[in-house]
Order: sequence, then structure tokens, then C-alpha cells
Amino acid sequence: AEANDVANAIYDGADAVMLSAESAAGSFPVEAVDMMESIIREVEASDQYRVRMEQSSTSNARPLIQHAMIPAARNLARDVNASAIVCLTKEGRIAQRLSQERSTRPIIALSHSRETARHLLLSWGVYPIDVYNACDRVDHADQIVKYEDISFDRVISIAS
Repeated sequence: AEANDVANAIYDGADAVMLSAESAAGSFPVEAVDMMESIIREVEASDQYRVRMEQSSTSNARPLIQHAMIPAARNLARDVNASAIVCLTKEGRIAQRLSQERSTRPIIALSHSRETARHLLLSWGVYPIDVYNACDRVDHADQIVKYEDISFDRVISIAS
């Protein structure tokens, strides 16, 4: 893929990009992945990207209260310097919408559905946890804290 194609995919809100068959089977597949990662990180760190993501979230008409909660949670997490956004989700829609908003905070998605948790693994910035009871939530949250070095002193919780 050309650098421009990778950058445009990120600007368009893609959750993932992949190498074409030609690049993956070529002489330098590892270097190609490294370059794609470099482009992605540079785009996501740019002010232009952040402005574009915020404009896209405010330009759409959102008649439902649930839709208004998503950018509010992202902005609140940023404004109060929360370490994460935790969402309770049955089918994954809240976590997916938070992912589309490109929060600068990790999104911890708690779901009782193993299938939903698996689907959310493909969403940008989402760390899904398949929970069955309150004890599981604590155990899994501890694992995420260790992996991501997240302090749960201040989190934003969202559910609908």
C-alpha cells in the first residue's frame, strides 16, 4: 500500500489496515508493516487528525440520547484526565461508537457475551472483557491495569 492510502484509511476512521498480497509476499513484509505502523502513529498523533475526528462526531445528526453520550464521554475523559473509559455493553454498540470517536483514553468494554467480546477485539482502542459476575470484572481489570499500565484512580463509566 502506498503511504497516502494508509494515511487516508486512518483519516477515514479505519480500525485496521492490512498489507496487500503483493506486499505481504514481497521481499520486505516486516519492513512494510513497520512503515505502516509509523504512518498510523504519525497520523493519529497529528492535530489535523484530532480535529477531523471531533468534527465528524459533531457533524452527524444524533437524535438519540445514547448517541449524544458517546462524544460527551470522550470529551469528559479528556477534560478530567481520566485514565480510561469503562463501558457496560451487551451487544458492543457503545464500545464501537466510542472507538469511532477515537478517544485518547483506552476503552474497557465489559460484556456478558463472549461473542461480543471477540468482535470488539477488532475495534480500535477497545479492550473487551468477557465477564460473568462482579468478581470476574475485578480480576480482568487487574490484568488490564498490569498490561496497559492504567491507573483506575479516575475512570468515566458509560452504559445504556
